[in-house]
Order: sequence, then C-alpha cells, then structure tokens
Amino acid sequence: MRLLIFYGGAYALYRYISKNDWAALVGASILLFVMAPNSFWQHGSALIVSYAPLIMLFLLKLFSQKTPDKDRGLLFLAVCYLVGLSFNLYLPSYLFIFLSLSLLYLWISRAFSFRDLKHIFSKIGAPKLISGFLILIVMTGPFFYSLSKLMREGGESFSYTR
Repeated sequence: MRLLIFYGGAYALYRYISKNDWAALVGASILLFVMAPNSFWQHGSALIVSYAPLIMLFLLKLFSQKTPDKDRGLLFLAVCYLVGLSFNLYLPSYLFIFLSLSLLYLWISRAFSFRDLKHIFSKIGAPKLISGFLILIVMTGPFFYSLSKLMREGGESFSYTR
C-alpha cells in the first residue's frame, strides 16, 4: 500500500514539476522500479520514503507564487499532517535531513526568501497556523512520549535514534 502512495505522490510531484503527463508517468515508473526491489528486500525502506513526494509537492505548492492565497492554509495543514504522520513511520533524523535539504535548496535557488515566508504565513492565517501546529503536536506526541521512555536519563539510545 505504501508503494502505491509513494507512486501516486511521485507521479503528482513530477507532473507538477514537468507539467507533462507522460514525463511524470515515465519518471514515477522508473523511480518505482528503482525503489520497489529495495523496499521488498530491505524491511522498512518503504516506510522511509512513502510520504516524501507528497510532502515535497505540498511544500513546493505552498511556496509557489502561482498558488492562490486561499489554498495555502490547506496546503500547510496537509504538510503538518503528513510530517506528523511520518514521525510515527520515519526515523525523524531522515525526515529532518530531507526537509532541511529541501528547504535549503529552495532558499539557495531563490525560490523563496524569508520575506516570502512572512507573506505566506500571513496568507495562511492564524487559525490555520495554530491548527497545523496542533495537528503536528498531537501526531508527534506518541513518538516523543515513547522516545522519552526509551531514552536513559543522562545517556543516549543510539540504536533508536539512528
């Protein structure tokens, strides 16, 4: 099921980037054929990437100037939900690296600046910002609770945090 979510997300992301249905279909299919054997042979690697294309798609749409202002709130809520859901599937270090590098690329390529970020947050609106952060907190709660129970006091559990 996660491979289907990954494939649908990769197709939607490639279609948004290329604006060509056939290129998106070929690109997502090639990516699926590269990912599928690896995810069947190695337990858990499908979990690592299943929501990554959708998160990236929603982030790109959120920072795009072509996105209508009324849609930004829904995109922000979707990103918060998928990131929160991914916290229960990913090892969070993978998620942080993925999102940090993605946002760093967007900033370096001048796709957005910090002034744009202020404009985007003002267009999202306070109720949706608060709702998004509450969704994120509620959905990441089980992870942080279990992490606090597994971590030894004054020490680290490297097998869990890697």
